[in-house]
Amino acid sequence: MMNQIHKSSRHVTLTCLCLSSYLVVGCAQNTAEHNIKDVLNDQTDAWNRGDIEDFMLGYWQSDELTFEAPDSVTKGWRATLERYQRRYPNRAAMGTLTFSNLVVDVTAADEATVTGRFHLKRDPLPDASGHFVLTLRKFVEGWRIVRDRTWSDLENEEVES
Repeated sequence: MMNQIHKSSRHVTLTCLCLSSYLVVGCAQNTAEHNIKDVLNDQTDAWNRGDIEDFMLGYWQSDELTFEAPDSVTKGWRATLERYQRRYPNRAAMGTLTFSNLVVDVTAADEATVTGRFHLKRDPLPDASGHFVLTLRKFVEGWRIVRDRTWSDLENEEVES
């Protein structure tokens, strides 16, 4: 009888440890997902204020940052900023940005992938939309996009999120 109580006690302890681990991992993933979505929300807010430099705060400020569009690959934070500034020289070109269908996949404690869609409401210019795949890493300063792959819904349209 005492042996069964001891086994049962070990089972309860093991079960509690497993549940605790599961909850800690789950909470960490929820926190990471929340923090990543905050980065994207901050980018949307900056874009809709017409502030491309603040929008770029969501990107890794490194020469290793990669931005891929159907027509080109841009390497480096400064080059990506300059690309955005060339392609969106004013508020009319920038329009109003929204993201949708966001799926955040936290693949490690310091790495995640985000897929989703972007939509630019522009007037008098035509609206633009498409999809993207972002790779993010967690740095001391927080989550940052290290690779951005963006495609427009229109084959020849050159728009990035």
